[in-house]
Amino acid sequence: MTNAKGIDVSHHQGRIDWEAVGAAGYSFTFIKATENASYTDSRFAANWQDAKAAGFVRGAYHYFHPSTDPARQAAFFVNTVGGWDPTDISPALDVEISDQDAASLALSSTEWTDRTSTCLSEIARLSGRVPSIYLTAWGSDVWKTKIAQTTAPSWANNYLLWVSSFPAAQPEILKGWSTWTFWQFDTKGKVNGIDGQVDLDQFNGTLEVLLEWLKPGQ
Repeated sequence: MTNAKGIDVSHHQGRIDWEAVGAAGYSFTFIKATENASYTDSRFAANWQDAKAAGFVRGAYHYFHPSTDPARQAAFFVNTVGGWDPTDISPALDVEISDQDAASLALSSTEWTDRTSTCLSEIARLSGRVPSIYLTAWGSDVWKTKIAQTTAPSWANNYLLWVSSFPAAQPEILKGWSTWTFWQFDTKGKVNGIDGQVDLDQFNGTLEVLLEWLKPGQ
């Protein structure tokens, strides 16, 4: 069986020829919607609409700044997306350390843990969907250095794991999970229909499994 292939994108990819990306064998996408409590990605609306029109299974993600009120960020994210179709991938929260976000870097492990949990639970409450959490398994990633230094928080397995882990034949399963749902395995991919580089992903299953998984009531 072949895992379904996807991409995750933002304004950095510019205008995307979604039909060409689909013809290259990609079937799902995560699209950056928002960041912090007031920034909307300039390509979100177009990507969200065009990916759907081209037949992609689509998901939206929010880039988290834990130094900002997490409940406000969750509301901003959900309101910006404006609702998820039953066949859309659940919302995702991108949790990582940015060298440019000094305020978040200064937070304690407890603050990182509590604020991440609050944002995830608010996204779930407001969207009615179980979110994914995007985490990196390389470098000084936040899960290992801020949130799960000794043991993973009890809420971790309530959410789906979208892990960035490479180069490797299989993704690293982070503490708190027994499996992964999505795997970002390359951040410098080349795909027809996109100028420049793009992040590449896999779903832990075939496209048929992904579509079945997304059916209401599953």
